[in-house]
Amino acid sequence: MAGRAEGGLQSPVYDYIAETVRSLLPAIERVGIASAAEVGIDTLGERLRKDCLAREARIMLPLFIGAWTRAPA
Repeated sequence: MAGRAEGGLQSPVYDYIAETVRSLLPAIERVGIASAAEVGIDTLGERLRKDCLAREARIMLPLFIGAWTRAPA
């Protein structure tokens, strides 16, 4: 299992998360979690950046879990 925590002024993590949310926005609206206006997708990345910088915070990206095995010969 491995994960990545990122932050800082130049980190791409904010835009990565904003674009992920953008791709999920139709589902977010469909199930009633939030409206597009509430999400404010066009400014989400920058808002995340400003908030993390103000708090000296990091964002933890999803964990990656891997497994391997040997196939019988």
